[in-house]
Amino acid sequence: MLKVSGAISVTNSADKKAHFDLKMLEGFPKTTIKTETPWLDGETVFEGVLLREIVNFVKGNGTQIKAVALNDYAVDIPFEDFQKYDVIVAYKSNGKYMSIRDKGPLWIIYPWSQNEELKVETYHSRSIWQLSELEIR
Repeated sequence: MLKVSGAISVTNSADKKAHFDLKMLEGFPKTTIKTETPWLDGETVFEGVLLREIVNFVKGNGTQIKAVALNDYAVDIPFEDFQKYDVIVAYKSNGKYMSIRDKGPLWIIYPWSQNEELKVETYHSRSIWQLSELEIR
């Protein structure tokens, strides 16, 4: 479901990447964010794992993450974003697992409703859906 590569010390496969399935992601402490997004009507409750937890788990060392979607769309996310804010890799929306059709199975979500300064295009553009890979650089 999610591959993590790049400047990491913990891997679990021959390709020197850390591969996470849904069960592994759900094994991390769950974080819930209730927020409005530019893409959905009203507030949505997202559940997932803090991005910093994943980076810490793989012992990621860098200054940014290249996040890649299933369609190869990619964005760069500075480490500062998830160190300062509770950014999550969401796997549920309003209590349901997200399908590819619903921007899933994974979607990077920022706590927009709790942080007015995040309600700008810079942070909206980093909220990549259909997330499949993180490359730590």
